Amino acid sequence: GSLAYTRVLNGGTGVRTLSTAGATILPPQIVGQNELRGNSNGIYVGAFSSPTVTGNNVITGNTTGVSVNGNTVAGTTQNPLPVVNGNSLYANTTNYSATSFVNPATTILNAQGNWWGTADPSAILATIEDRNLGSTTRPYVNYGGFLGAAGGTSAYTGPTLIGPITANTTLAAGSYLMLSDIVVNASRTWTIAPGAEIRSAAGRKILVNGTLQANGTSTQRVRFSSAKPYPAKGDWVGIEVVAGSIANLDYARIEHATNGVYFNAGQGTIAHSLIRFCTTGVYVGAKSNPTIHQGNEISNNTYGIYVRGPTNTSASADNPLPVINGNSLFANTDYNLYTTSFAAPRPTLNATGNWWGTAVPARIAATIFTTGSSSAPVNSSGYLTVEPFLPAITLTGFSMSTQEAKPLVSIQPAAGTFTLNRAGTVTFKIMRDADSTIVRQWSQSFVAGLNAFSWDGRNDLAAIVPGGLYRVLLTASSGLDPYDYDAAVPAGDSAPDCTGCVAPATFNPYLNELVKIKVRYAVPTLGYLRVTPSLGTPFYPVNDVYYPVGDHWLYWDGRGPDGALLTVAATVWAGDGKIMRPNGIYVFSPRVAITGLNAAPNIEVRSDPFLVASSYEQASRIVYRVSLDALVRVTILPPGVVDPASPAAIVLVNNVTQPAKDGNDNPIDYTAEWRGYSAGDPNAALAGAEGAYTFAIEATLPATGQKTLYRGILNIVQ
Repeated sequence: GSLAYTRVLNGGTGVRTLSTAGATILPPQIVGQNELRGNSNGIYVGAFSSPTVTGNNVITGNTTGVSVNGNTVAGTTQNPLPVVNGNSLYANTTNYSATSFVNPATTILNAQGNWWGTADPSAILATIEDRNLGSTTRPYVNYGGFLGAAGGTSAYTGPTLIGPITANTTLAAGSYLMLSDIVVNASRTWTIAPGAEIRSAAGRKILVNGTLQANGTSTQRVRFSSAKPYPAKGDWVGIEVVAGSIANLDYARIEHATNGVYFNAGQGTIAHSLIRFCTTGVYVGAKSNPTIHQGNEISNNTYGIYVRGPTNTSASADNPLPVINGNSLFANTDYNLYTTSFAAPRPTLNATGNWWGTAVPARIAATIFTTGSSSAPVNSSGYLTVEPFLPAITLTGFSMSTQEAKPLVSIQPAAGTFTLNRAGTVTFKIMRDADSTIVRQWSQSFVAGLNAFSWDGRNDLAAIVPGGLYRVLLTASSGLDPYDYDAAVPAGDSAPDCTGCVAPATFNPYLNELVKIKVRYAVPTLGYLRVTPSLGTPFYPVNDVYYPVGDHWLYWDGRGPDGALLTVAATVWAGDGKIMRPNGIYVFSPRVAITGLNAAPNIEVRSDPFLVASSYEQASRIVYRVSLDALVRVTILPPGVVDPASPAAIVLVNNVTQPAKDGNDNPIDYTAEWRGYSAGDPNAALAGAEGAYTFAIEATLPATGQKTLYRGILNIVQ
């Protein structure tokens, strides 16, 4: 059977697919833009059934979007095997659930190429109930190739890792996205080649039941890290080595895990590796005796090495006995080495010949915890008095003194500072915030300590970039281990401090009045002004405009997006804006401001008088100022016309260059006069009908072609 272009709403189970043992019928086809919404189960796939679910079905708002259920009766193979590709599968309480499988540890269900409501693999995983929950009857769900939008393209097109390692395998160099726990099965060896990088989704781990060989080189590490764009400690679980298994890591780099490497009764060696930014760099549990030596840097974790004995037992034979020699153990926030829960008699741990970040014995001792009632003593003799090798480069203390770039008028670059722990090269990438397009890139050498940088708002070709929001990414490098700095948009919004963020209840645009709202931002903010017409669609006269700290006026002229005056009531609101990223830069595109003669907030350009009778040859003067030298055109538009380019436009000033200030730096007042007839023919009346005429002032900046349009009202009667 098949289902296409059908809506199934608010049921118990929207669609249920069934089969029987040995059935030879074609699998069900759920294809072609079906909508399954508001059901307990959008699609329920029963034992033996293998439907195809594709064609951009919308499966949303259900308790479970796709529920796949096998039958664990011993000796049978009733696993359903649906193929779920190319759908919008989002905003269900659980998007995908699979359970009750025979041989679940080796079963991987195909759910690739769907839109899950997000392109963050960790957020997608949180909506899937599969083997990652630790259940013994759940299979793996492969959600690789996830889309960046409904019906869009894949957000990540590189290779993914999912499921168990069931044969001796070598992972080649390249970048991999780890979507599930990776289990190295017993008696199997997983070899990871130099140059391989594994980025893990949140909460996932590599579980070693066999042998892990992660062997990089002095110029090309094997790297394990978080898949999050802004990683932090504990993003993923780390590498766990259980009893009877071995992990050998050489020239590895492990970051942002809960436990970088957890020897959970397993064995192995760690050499020449960098382990940092984890909750615990290396966790050594009972019955584990790893060797941690030959120039590892274990730094900037909460605990560098945490050694825990056989908790609540008296089996001294189970005490762990790691050997920790020749490492750099420093700058771990709580302790470089912590020991606890040892059974008596407690052994003395060998931690000789290390660099502890200091050559002062008392300070070294303060970084090693051995004072607990169940702690083991530590032999830290032979400590190094100088660093055995330079530390991996880090970039800290990033701060921007100016987040505004003004590349043309009153030229001002964006500027900031940062601190390097050692000399190195920093590569700067300026990215357009909307789509992460790189518009400028350069590299500079810096010394250790505080350094400064700036950007002038120009691209690699020295051309001024379009105005708007950008951000700067920094990569510090000294060769082997580059350090990337970027920053997320801060959580929450920037609430404006204003008295009555809602506009006045009434105003009269026919008198050339503007709506004015004064706001105060405590942090640099991208603010907005929203207008919601009665029974209409909201629009934004001001949207994502940068405002530095302080007081600002927001204006609206009473017109809709089409330029016509609104004829219905509307609500005007200056709401919470977006807080700028710490590394955000707003590039100001020079724009001519057109104002009247009064100071803010009373900046209206007015027609004086605002009402004239054409039959009495009454004239009106429109006086204005421009903030920058500009090419100016002033027109009068008949009622119902809002486009200054309309053939019906009456031209008062025709593309005249008008300086902003005189020789004494004083603003110049310009006047456009309406007399109701053509100067060449006083008998040719220009106003053929009564009503509200629009005067339009257009000011174009010659250097960029940027145009500002100001509209006002001149009321004309016969």
